[in-house]
Amino acid sequence: MDIRTKLVFALVIVALGSMVALGGLLYLDTSQVFEDSRVEELSGLAASTEAGMRQIASSWEDRVRLIASRTRLREILTENNLEGSPGAKEQIGRILADAQKAVGAVESVAVYDAEGNLFASAGWATQSDLTERLDSLPSAMDSVVYLGVLSPAHEELRVAYSAALTDDGTTDGRLVGVLQVRLNTRPLIRLARNREGLGLSGQTRIAIRDEDGAIRVLTRVTPTDSLVWEEVGLGGPSDPLSYAMGETVGPPEIDLVGADGERVWAAYRHLPTLDWGVVVQIDEAEARAPADKFGFGITDIIMALGALAILIGTFLGLRFAKPIHELADAAERIKEGDLSVRAPVRSQDEVGLLARNFNQMAEEMEQQVSLLKEFQNYFELSTDMLCIAGQDGFFKRVNPAFEQVLGWTQEELLSRSFLDFVHPDDLEKTENEIARLGEGLPTISFENRYMCQDGSEKRLAWNAHPQVGTGLIYAIARDVTDLVQERKKAQDRIEYLKDRLEKAEANLRGDP
Repeated sequence: MDIRTKLVFALVIVALGSMVALGGLLYLDTSQVFEDSRVEELSGLAASTEAGMRQIASSWEDRVRLIASRTRLREILTENNLEGSPGAKEQIGRILADAQKAVGAVESVAVYDAEGNLFASAGWATQSDLTERLDSLPSAMDSVVYLGVLSPAHEELRVAYSAALTDDGTTDGRLVGVLQVRLNTRPLIRLARNREGLGLSGQTRIAIRDEDGAIRVLTRVTPTDSLVWEEVGLGGPSDPLSYAMGETVGPPEIDLVGADGERVWAAYRHLPTLDWGVVVQIDEAEARAPADKFGFGITDIIMALGALAILIGTFLGLRFAKPIHELADAAERIKEGDLSVRAPVRSQDEVGLLARNFNQMAEEMEQQVSLLKEFQNYFELSTDMLCIAGQDGFFKRVNPAFEQVLGWTQEELLSRSFLDFVHPDDLEKTENEIARLGEGLPTISFENRYMCQDGSEKRLAWNAHPQVGTGLIYAIARDVTDLVQERKKAQDRIEYLKDRLEKAEANLRGDP
């Protein structure tokens, strides 16, 4: 059975299976679509609330910076540190009282001197709430530092920040004091009241960890949307707040059983730098209601589309399988050694692109094989001695000319170090030349003597070039034994004639 028939059968079986199973799976599929949409909406609401919480925290930091940026506050602290300015505490107290009234959400403000001692304050309910001396001083590099959430028994929750006060108002200046500010949490309460997109059962739960490590959550206690901070315990993996406060690790959207026993869908976000969290949740029954209504309404349509898919699948299977079969046939012929075969290109789509790329690959393969054969012929038929050697001292490949000139078989030449074949008197200069090649320098007209298998010696002239990074050396050698001998005979003849000429000239001059 070829690929065309297999593809047609596969498409028909898939279509029939889809038609039979789609009715049963339709409800689940439709529910998943609505679930994904609802979960995405919950995730968006959680992300939006998270952004709102970050914006509130950022606005609080801006308020602290605004108070810390008051020039007169820094000047008085600087003068007091240097000269002990009289009335400094009263002046700073007035500045802090004005700042508390002028800057929204600020409940209380305190200033400590450069040694960490309480200097002045405004807005504290009782003096006992104030720390008389700071345990540690912030660095002048710390612009605004989040201290945490405070929960005094007689007050609502307060969010505390500190800021370093420097003589010039920059992080490069000298520390002259520390500003501590407490702000109320009413902006978070207003944010939690927003019920847009939550339906009847949905709710937004904002959680924070206070200075004692307790988890406090904004909880609705009356039908009039009154929200208060209530201390709660985390319920582990079954509690969305456990995820929002970083106690349990999981995906940002979860499906679990709520405290009332009903399944809920929830999305959460954790703000690790502040140790705050938010959970946006809705009852599963309310979330699935649109899916239940929509799913059954489109069952008949999907069944009809399943039948149509059988017809379309059969047609497309026959149409698309033909070029694939032609490609497979061409590949099989190339495998058998026919590199001239090409696949027909019948379209401009992905299959046509595949056929064009296949043909290009086959053409390049044919060219490479042709070049390889030409190189093989050149290597095998050359009368010069061609080889590839390694800087480890071994031949990697030699052509037949080596055996013709030296008498050693190819196996013998490849199994032993080529230095074993070098004449002992030429071994040192050969090793020096190999070292030069190791430095990337080519060899030109280097001569040495090689020992033949019959005990004779041959003088070879070498040209070689190293390939950097591979440790390979490509070399050509030529037997110049006879040429050297003829060159020596010619030199001896020249010396002989030169000597006869000098003697003849001496006789002519009458020299004894």
